[in-house]
Amino acid sequence: MFKIYYFIKSDPALVIGEHVADALRQVCPSLDAAIFSAAIQDAIPDRPTALRGVLELWYEQQDDTAGLAQLSIDDLFDSNVETVSVLAGMERTVMRTPDFYEADGVKGIYAFRRKKTMTVDDFQHYWWHHHGPIAAQTENATCYVQCHVTRDLYHDATPAFDGVTELYWPDMPTALASIGSRQMIEDQSNDARNFVDLESVDLMMAKQHTIIPPWKESL
Repeated sequence: MFKIYYFIKSDPALVIGEHVADALRQVCPSLDAAIFSAAIQDAIPDRPTALRGVLELWYEQQDDTAGLAQLSIDDLFDSNVETVSVLAGMERTVMRTPDFYEADGVKGIYAFRRKKTMTVDDFQHYWWHHHGPIAAQTENATCYVQCHVTRDLYHDATPAFDGVTELYWPDMPTALASIGSRQMIEDQSNDARNFVDLESVDLMMAKQHTIIPPWKESL
């Protein structure tokens, strides 16, 4: 599964309706899902984010990336939106509880760059094989997803980020307790120093709004 993220800085007013889903499917007939994650402002004390939302499109064919990256998303919203970056990657689910699709919770979106001393291959290998099992132990999380930037994005330019982590919890108090836990502060943070440029991390806590539901939600 591939995913493209549109990181939005302005305050968008999302219009969710069949016309939005139809417009997206015309651009990409193989689109599997479309999700808008709206930022929860001041969710974490003393850790503000400049982002106001993230539009996520899920699709099967990597060849669709180029077309989706050029998509104008203004028509999906009531007002013009300021997109600060667009990022495409391959989604890898590390952990997901059986009841994940049945619950409405909150998510943390962590976008970050790799350490400057690491190659893309070494970064992705370490993140998946070494850090993944550690982050999969996140307290009370219902799902943990890694999205690895596709290699073709490095051919013409340097992507804004090298990866995106998505962590899901049942609610905001549970998320805050987890973020403040020893497991997150010590185990995960100490290991992150081995492969992440810590100054690059941008965290947004969000609520999801479904435009096109993932097929698994219908199971």
